[in-house]
Amino acid sequence: MDDDRLHVYDKTTGMFWKEPASPKQIFWREDQNTFQIGDVKTDFLEGIYSRIDDETAPFHALLVKKPGPISLTLEEVVQLLRFVTISYYRVPLNDQFIKDYVSSHSPQKLGFKIINKDSPDEAVPADIYEKIMGEPAFVESYRISKALLELLAYAENLVVDDWSVAAPTALNGIGLIGDNPVILKQGFAGYIVLHELIMPISKHHIIYHVKGKKPVQLSPEHKLKVDLCQILQAQQYVCGSNREYMQTLINYLAIPENNLTIERVTNDLFNDFK
Repeated sequence: MDDDRLHVYDKTTGMFWKEPASPKQIFWREDQNTFQIGDVKTDFLEGIYSRIDDETAPFHALLVKKPGPISLTLEEVVQLLRFVTISYYRVPLNDQFIKDYVSSHSPQKLGFKIINKDSPDEAVPADIYEKIMGEPAFVESYRISKALLELLAYAENLVVDDWSVAAPTALNGIGLIGDNPVILKQGFAGYIVLHELIMPISKHHIIYHVKGKKPVQLSPEHKLKVDLCQILQAQQYVCGSNREYMQTLINYLAIPENNLTIERVTNDLFNDFK
């Protein structure tokens, strides 16, 4: 397509939307970031996300204009990690994980402390912590806190050379993106920045965190596997600029003899870097 609109495939219905849509129309959940706190209705979290998106947009725009492979500076890797971690914890797939994480950890473990400005040394009662940590607004906002705290904890061990951005040698302009875009080499184990991962960020560009052979020239077959993963691990929506290409991959996955599970395709994908 010639604009920013995308074709949308809904896995729950097995059908495409009748009309292409913009990313904001697709990946949007009504009142997800609107909360009732006491007598006040607020969408403060939407404002935080908007600010983060505005801060990230210039870096993303510059990145996707460059041909791959792209070697990154330390500052660029930090910006990239910020984008990846917040994107990962923001997806609907992690709704329950965030709720469980907040409910099963102490305020100290969550990096959360209440201070009485009039008596800074006075301990705040446990029931106050429980009340605040039980608020949906706190739980939802912790998606951002988890991402940023994780990034701070990981910063000392950051290996710049393990992060890169590359582009395939063919199939330019027809990549896919799903509602669960981060492809992990192994199952999630609590800290996303420690995982080897792959994440498409445009039709042409893919983020890599791999510790083996570095992605330089990516074959069309490799890009196909990235796109197959986007379909396989999406919860509901998969989007792309070329509907015919999307339908071809959907049909291919539907053939039982191919036995294309997410585990098999992911393993094949990361084996490209051995």
